[in-house]
Amino acid sequence: MSRRMYMESKELHKDKDTKIRELDKYMKELSEDLVEMIDDASPEEK
Repeated sequence: MSRRMYMESKELHKDKDTKIRELDKYMKELSEDLVEMIDDASPEEK
C-alpha cells in the first residue's frame, strides 16, 4: 500500500515534500518487513 501511494505521488508530479514523505513511509514499511522476516527465519535461512 505504501509503495502504491509513493508511486502515485511520483506519477502525479506532486511536490517534492509529498514525494519524500511517501518514500519515507514506503522505506520504513520495507525495513519493518525485512526485520520481521529475519526474526522469523530459521537459523538455516539466516
